[in-house]
Amino acid sequence: EINWAGSERSTSDEWLELYNGDDETVDLSGWILTGTATGGAAIEIEAGISLESEGVLLISNFSIEDDRTTLTVEPNLVTPSLSLSNSSQHIMLAMPDGVVVDEVGDESEPLFGSRDPIASMERDLTSLEWFTAMTSVNLADDQLGTPGAIVIAEVEEVHEVEEVSEALDEIEIVEDLEKV
Repeated sequence: EINWAGSERSTSDEWLELYNGDDETVDLSGWILTGTATGGAAIEIEAGISLESEGVLLISNFSIEDDRTTLTVEPNLVTPSLSLSNSSQHIMLAMPDGVVVDEVGDESEPLFGSRDPIASMERDLTSLEWFTAMTSVNLADDQLGTPGAIVIAEVEEVHEVEEVSEALDEIEIVEDLEKV
């Protein structure tokens, strides 16, 4: 799930989730999220961060103690470098060796999610299709999205992976994420 539009409290109130549909815990140490930091740069996940089977990892600009967020659930990782483009979205999740595990967008405006009403873009974990959130869980105000919640808990389709180490060599790592 990706909340690229911010919130009524702050345009920087952005967050995204990673979901592990595998049967085993995944060590995310050194994994890279491209297109998620200021200026389209990447964020590298710090050593020691793992994602349990059927679990969600919530990454946000703000903790729930911050008045600028509508989150009512504590993010797993907080970084002020998170910056999700509203006009040119292309996000890749890659392992440290450059293998892309997942990606969304083609450098055009996000196809899903909304500024009015503010709604995140969610993914159907069965079909892997994206859609605009229509419900609110773990959010204050009238924002739509389900951060920290699993909408569909069973993945029936496996992602294909591809090598992109050449492209990842050119990406600037802005900040290592720190565990909250």
